[in-house]
Amino acid sequence: MKLEGGIAEAIGGTPLVRLDRLFEGEAFEVYGKLEWMNPGGSAKDRPALYMLREAARRGEITRDTVVIESSSGNLAISLAQLCCYLGVRFICVVDPRTTEQHKQIIRSFHGEIDLVTEPDPQTGEFLPARIRRVAELLQTIPHAYWTNQYANPDNYLAHAQTTMKEIGDRLGAVDYLFCGVSSCGTIRGCMEYIRSRGWPTQIVAVDAEGSVIFGGPKGPRRFPGLGAGMTPGLHRQDVADMVLYMSDLDCVRGCRDLVRREAILAGASSGAVISAIRRLSATIAKGAVCAAILPDRGERYLNTVYNDDWVRQELGYDPDRPDEPERRDSMIYLDDNAVREIGIDWTKLLGIIEEVTAIQAQGDCVQPLKPYLRFRDPVNRIIAMPAFVGGSVEMAGIKWIASFPPNRSLGLPRAHNTIVLNDPATGETFAFLNSRLLNGLRTAAVSGTMLRAYLAARQPEKVRLGLIGWGPVGRTHLDMFIHVLGDRLERIALYDLNGIDPESVPAAVRGITDIADGWREVYRGSNVIATCTVSANRYIDEAPAAGALLLNVSLRDYIPEHAANFKAVIVDDWREVCRENTDIEQLHQRCGLQEADTRTLADALFGGALSGYDAEEPVFFNPMGLAVFDIGVAAYYAREALRQGKGIIL
Repeated sequence: MKLEGGIAEAIGGTPLVRLDRLFEGEAFEVYGKLEWMNPGGSAKDRPALYMLREAARRGEITRDTVVIESSSGNLAISLAQLCCYLGVRFICVVDPRTTEQHKQIIRSFHGEIDLVTEPDPQTGEFLPARIRRVAELLQTIPHAYWTNQYANPDNYLAHAQTTMKEIGDRLGAVDYLFCGVSSCGTIRGCMEYIRSRGWPTQIVAVDAEGSVIFGGPKGPRRFPGLGAGMTPGLHRQDVADMVLYMSDLDCVRGCRDLVRREAILAGASSGAVISAIRRLSATIAKGAVCAAILPDRGERYLNTVYNDDWVRQELGYDPDRPDEPERRDSMIYLDDNAVREIGIDWTKLLGIIEEVTAIQAQGDCVQPLKPYLRFRDPVNRIIAMPAFVGGSVEMAGIKWIASFPPNRSLGLPRAHNTIVLNDPATGETFAFLNSRLLNGLRTAAVSGTMLRAYLAARQPEKVRLGLIGWGPVGRTHLDMFIHVLGDRLERIALYDLNGIDPESVPAAVRGITDIADGWREVYRGSNVIATCTVSANRYIDEAPAAGALLLNVSLRDYIPEHAANFKAVIVDDWREVCRENTDIEQLHQRCGLQEADTRTLADALFGGALSGYDAEEPVFFNPMGLAVFDIGVAAYYAREALRQGKGIIL
């Protein structure tokens, strides 16, 4: 039994076109690999052909075989088409995210649909439930064969021997490869081909927000074919040099840009790839050649990605209007209650920080060095933080934060935070936000993006979290950690100089939380440590666990001589953090640390900086707090308030 000739001969050899209109004005070149021009409409035709052909060659598939696979849609179509050509029965296990168009095409090729309606009860994900259903079918159907895209090496070998070879034959050793991930077959195969030839290609994995493949926080995903609810068997730690997480809206915007500028109607994961290139564009070298794999065609997304009403209803985004209505004589006012009513979505907040970091790296931000206003008691300070953020944020404004430590003895909050937003086109006041909560959310979200980069680079199976300081910032950080780490969170250790009420620990994690008697107990037993204190004196005088992530949120906890040996020193902005008696300033003045010895948050997120250090080297992150992040977060909440009808119009 052989799978050759006929429709099988049409698979592969897809066009590679330069996207010069979409990336007009950029100093680099982008070529799109149009995988949707395969006969089955996607890149999945390649592994479907390879897995079936190799199984037939080994005698694992005969005329009596029933081929079974779990798929969100595209691989099912490819297998259905080829099984129809072979004349063998095919059953596909799908879930509710599979579009009606996908299911209709599968049935057109005489494929059978087995729909799993309930997610796995332990994980809340459909993929484990689909795989469990496959196992049931294998036990009950005679001569059943599972192609198993998640662990079958023929999946990635197909792309090593065809997809990446075709790109290399045309473009040579490309500088960047942008590839969406799901089963990891495509990116694994491309990686194997690239590494076997010693090319210096930077491989960028484009993942979905809510996917756990690279350790990201688990969350909902609307589009099939991008991301996964579990780490596939084909995944390897070195499969990519960097990981970029794309939201559902990023997918939509990328798809629509691709149509508008290049007349290419592609699927959701292609839109994510386009948005990823835009996000990374500031760091791509002049003259670089980038290859972008565009996996499937867009007709299967006419009811979602290309449906204006669906985009408005599901994503809260109106393609025909600016993000906020015209404003002339009014502005919106928000306080902590309004922020809570809108909701705290950590996936969204981390995405904002990542997006603003990319915009800043592109040079589309303005952020003067912030002045400190001090009068009478020098321990008190009021900080003015003006900034402009362009790109998808497009907002100007100023954060005005007063920090008065003696307030605690008066029963008042230590800090007061207000933000004024201005329309960057007219200067009109858009919003006034009087919210201490926003400051904590921004701070924790910045830590979260660093944590996500650390998880992607180091891939720890479990995280023992240590949190020193149990004030509002520490508690907000724990909320973020719970979301980002998910099942990876093995144990939590907390310490505060003033003691911790066990009832103040979130009920969901009390069973894995230990309240320590001292900071050393927390520090020594954790591989992710956050210092969120207001300590007047530095106290940390010993080395952390090998390879630990040190989130130095409070910036004044480490005795310089005991941090002088850290090699992986990450800052958000050297100019800002190397002053005001921070640990970085002390390391600079007393131990000779220079800006060239550090890396930035942008380097960690987009430049693969963490991969350049030994896995045993601790990562020492020092965020001073940048106005551009505050403006980005505040702009999101102000626009959401208008959309949801929250806040007060003044």
